[in-house]
Amino acid sequence: MKLWIRQKQRQRFSLVITILCSILIILGINFRFTNLDQKPYWEDETLSALRVNGYNTDSLPTELLRDKIIDRDTLLQLQRPNPDKNLSDTISALVSHPEHPPLYYLLLRIWVLKFGSSVKTMRSLSVIISLLVFPALYWLCRELFANYPQSSLVGKTAVALTAISPIWIRYAQEVRQYSLWSVMIIVCSTVLLTSLKFNRWYQWLIYSLTLALSLYTHLLSILVLIAHGFYVLIINKNLLPKYLYALIGSLILFSPWLGVLIYHYQLTTSMVSWLNQPISWVSLYQAWGLNLSRIFLSWSPQYNSFLVYLALPIVAIIAYALYFLKQTTPLKTWLFVWLLIAVNSLSLLLQDLLSGGQRSRIPQYFFPCYIGIEIAIAYLFVAKLNRTNQSWQRSFWQILIALIIFSNIFSSQFNAQADTWWGWSVYDLESAKIINQVSQPLVIFDERLSMVLPLVHKLNLETQLIWVQQPESLDQTPLVHNIFVYNPSEKLLSYLQQKPQFQLELVYQFQDLALKVNLYKLQISELLPTHTQDL
Repeated sequence: MKLWIRQKQRQRFSLVITILCSILIILGINFRFTNLDQKPYWEDETLSALRVNGYNTDSLPTELLRDKIIDRDTLLQLQRPNPDKNLSDTISALVSHPEHPPLYYLLLRIWVLKFGSSVKTMRSLSVIISLLVFPALYWLCRELFANYPQSSLVGKTAVALTAISPIWIRYAQEVRQYSLWSVMIIVCSTVLLTSLKFNRWYQWLIYSLTLALSLYTHLLSILVLIAHGFYVLIINKNLLPKYLYALIGSLILFSPWLGVLIYHYQLTTSMVSWLNQPISWVSLYQAWGLNLSRIFLSWSPQYNSFLVYLALPIVAIIAYALYFLKQTTPLKTWLFVWLLIAVNSLSLLLQDLLSGGQRSRIPQYFFPCYIGIEIAIAYLFVAKLNRTNQSWQRSFWQILIALIIFSNIFSSQFNAQADTWWGWSVYDLESAKIINQVSQPLVIFDERLSMVLPLVHKLNLETQLIWVQQPESLDQTPLVHNIFVYNPSEKLLSYLQQKPQFQLELVYQFQDLALKVNLYKLQISELLPTHTQDL
């Protein structure tokens, strides 16, 4: 009789968890597709559009753009497919930035040519790819917890938590490779587990292929394969040769891009040199806290100070989840999760602490870590709700789970309706609001083009711009009224300040660590001579 009652309780528990997870997954899908084009582009997304359309720094038509008045759409043409640019131009553009492997961007080019290049369409590809995380993560959990009776519930819970997590939604909507990278990390990890279980040659071959695809998606996949290597060495070192054969096979498949990286070594190191720029330890610690907090809770940037302190209880929950996982699961289960988190996080954290830099400040570099955390938290919740008999303990875990689910849903719903979110060029949105208030504005800038394109996307159609190469060229340009200067360099700012007929008024400023963005209103007390030019 007791056994029958216990079985009924487990069935009821399983049904409740399944229904709840299904609702959360539906909500997560809805959050991903809501207002895709509402958030402003940021620089990396405009770079994705430039490269997909075959433009790099050397191939930009600067002679048609520099030192003359151009309209907004002239610049936005660079964000759209050009009939004069073909696949070889896209590959050349990608080769000019070899730090980003080409797989996602080649898929994006196919997508753009098929469905168009609007902001919503561009981001839709990342959203659709992000949905593949759900079945892949469920499969990974089933393999990890194969000997656990509730392995299906752990998988469903992990998928549900990932579906509504702010940090997963944020990067599911970005025109970058992080959705695809997450899928590839999970798939190649799952294939490794099945290869170790059944040890069939074709499974190791599939593992080699998925590992190569991971490398073609993001170079930090090297940390995943290192974690996999340690795992094989500890769990079954007899299969280490097969792992090494698969690894060699994946490197052979990756060798064309590896050759590009070696050939353009100096270019590659210069492209990522900004990661070596030191920042204060306080700023670094704050970034770590924000990265962890945003797994469960995220608002607008003005709430960052609150989110940093919130990281303390979140760290405690994650630490306990990992401890509980180690205490209650076999070595082959907990070790995989621990290695996935440790190799990824420690490689970035220690490098910054020992040699300086800001690699660990970048949240999207930690997706292997996020995967491990979501799995550990999901197992903790299922196990505690299923095993806890004392009513106060059960109530405690129910309240904690409810708080986490509520914070995820609240954050994701709030940010789905907001005009911007962290990392999405809030300064461009605010600058565009100011510029769009006047009729026929003229915007002067000398920034790199990719930095200004997010702003251009938000400007009214009637807006005109001048991309200044030499400030002296403004002497030959008709400047009348409603003139703005967007984030000028010291050279341009000094030139304008030295002109007695120019008066600069700072109308907006944004600052975050080393990034400072200024918008000035330019008043002309004495109009320059009119100059007619062929536009």
